Amino acid sequence: GLSRELWCRCHESERERRAVLQAAGFAPFPERDLRLVHPLATPVSPVALPDGYSLRRGVTSAEWDAYQDLHQAVFEGIGMSLDDHQSSAYHPDPDLIAVEPSGRFAAFCQCQLKNVVHQQGEPLVGEVGVIGVRPALLRQGLGRALLLTALRQLQERGASLVFLETQETNGPARRLLASVECTTRSS
Repeated sequence: GLSRELWCRCHESERERRAVLQAAGFAPFPERDLRLVHPLATPVSPVALPDGYSLRRGVTSAEWDAYQDLHQAVFEGIGMSLDDHQSSAYHPDPDLIAVEPSGRFAAFCQCQLKNVVHQQGEPLVGEVGVIGVRPALLRQGLGRALLLTALRQLQERGASLVFLETQETNGPARRLLASVECTTRSS
């Protein structure tokens, strides 16, 4: 008896997919996404977290509540599905977590590698799926350190470029992404 929402990403260039989704009752979301890319032709320099913070890779089942707490703090009460983390296919390496000196989770950056087929072949590309910093800890360099760590990690695993998406209206994310030379790519 509960009302549920389901959303599916569809770029403007995906006309056939858009038609199928609209025929199934989907309606366009009012916010527009911005797709950004970062070529990995030159080495990405390592960046340290602020003093006292540590870097973790992945989350255990005992830490799901703490991880969920961080996600809800970043996204104003919206929780995240932990299905990916509970799957046997879950790999903790690309799931970066900055931890405060007190042990509380401070920021996260989830990324993955994908083979993308296009006219020039099938290169390995990285995707930054979600990145966030606890609001009280913004402007300390946590997001930038995690993002650059993710870029370096994806590069070391063979990615030729990294892409990510954010809402056009997300000013803080756009400034962070511009600071690491991510550029707009039409979708």
